[in-house]
Amino acid sequence: MVKIHGSVNWLYCDNCRRLFWFSPEAPNDVCLQLLSRVEAEGLGFHVKECGKWLCGICRTVRLTTRLATFSYLKALDFPMFERSWQTAERLLRDAEKWVFIGYSLPAADYEFKFLLKRVQLARERPPEFVVITGGTHTRDTYTNYQRFFGRAIKRRVNFFSRGLSDRSIMSAVR
Repeated sequence: MVKIHGSVNWLYCDNCRRLFWFSPEAPNDVCLQLLSRVEAEGLGFHVKECGKWLCGICRTVRLTTRLATFSYLKALDFPMFERSWQTAERLLRDAEKWVFIGYSLPAADYEFKFLLKRVQLARERPPEFVVITGGTHTRDTYTNYQRFFGRAIKRRVNFFSRGLSDRSIMSAVR
C-alpha cells in the first residue's frame, strides 16, 4: 500500500527535500510540531512547549508537513509525493491483483485515474481486480469502476458492495 496523497505522520524538510516518517502511534507529537502553543492549548493539549523538530540532515530547518487536499487541483509537485507516485506506479505495474477497499474512484481523482489507466494499458497482462465497498452509494461506485475498467468489474465476482466480508476478503487474498 502506498499513500500517494500524503500521510499525517510524515514531516518534510523544505531545505533538503527529505521526508521523515514518524510512528503512527505518536500523532500528538507530529501535531504539536505543526502548532503554536496557543493553537495546541486551544485544541485541548496541555503542553509547556510544542515540539520543533529540526531536520536531521540540515540541522537548522524546522520540519513541516504537506498533504494533498481533496480538490480538483491537488498540489502533487512536492518531492515526497513524486516519490510516492513513482513507487505506486512500480507496485501497480508488478502487482497481479489490484484491490480497492472503500474507494469510490471519484472524478476528482483524475491524476490517480490517469496513473491507473496508464499502467493498466502498458501491462502485458491486465491485473485482476477486486473492489470492496459499502455504504449508501455502492451503485454509483459500481458505475464508476465499470466505466473505468469495463467488463473486468463484475458484481458478485470481484465487486463486493457489503464491505469487508469473508467472501470479499478471500477474493482479495487468493
